[in-house]
Amino acid sequence: MISELTGITNAMVAEAPPLAAVAQEFAEFLGDLPIVAHNSKIEQGFLDSRVSPLVGGQAFTVYNSIDPLALLLPESHSHSMETLRNWAGVDLEDAHRADKDCQDLLKILVY
Repeated sequence: MISELTGITNAMVAEAPPLAAVAQEFAEFLGDLPIVAHNSKIEQGFLDSRVSPLVGGQAFTVYNSIDPLALLLPESHSHSMETLRNWAGVDLEDAHRADKDCQDLLKILVY
């Protein structure tokens, strides 16, 4: 299912280091800066349940971009990334890939 959505296969991540090996580096990179994510419940849950215990209980602040976008576009039937990409004129190529989704969200928010 995830492979169909993202194009990422198990083979592509087979050699990736385990979360425990990179969690501290991620936490240090982020510092006390917040994360902005679209429909961020999944990200917040993952950070709280999986990453925070690995880095001494560090709390992560995640802002949900749906909230301000829903205020800006109350007439929209959907506030999905696909709908917002279309609204802001952002191409759909490589959607559901982390870097591209981050760049696209920034473009949408700037728009």
